[in-house]
Amino acid sequence: KDWTCFPAKKAYLKRCQHLLKEGARKFSGPFNLTTDNGTMLIFSPEYIDAINEQESLGFPEYAIRNLNLKG
Repeated sequence: KDWTCFPAKKAYLKRCQHLLKEGARKFSGPFNLTTDNGTMLIFSPEYIDAINEQESLGFPEYAIRNLNLKG
C-alpha cells in the first residue's frame, strides 16, 4: 500500500471536477476527497450558510492553517 497517497493526489489533479461530481452523486452528505493539499471534507452547497456562520471555518483561517500563508 502506498502510504503517501500519491496515486490519489495524482488522480485528483487530473480529474478533480469528475471526482467532485462523482462524490456528490455517490454520497448523500459530506465526503472525504484526497487532493493535492491532503484529505479534504467536501460539503454540498446546501451547507454554505451554516459554514459561513462559523468564523473558524472561513477561508482566511483555512489558508493560514493549510496553505502556509501568514495571518
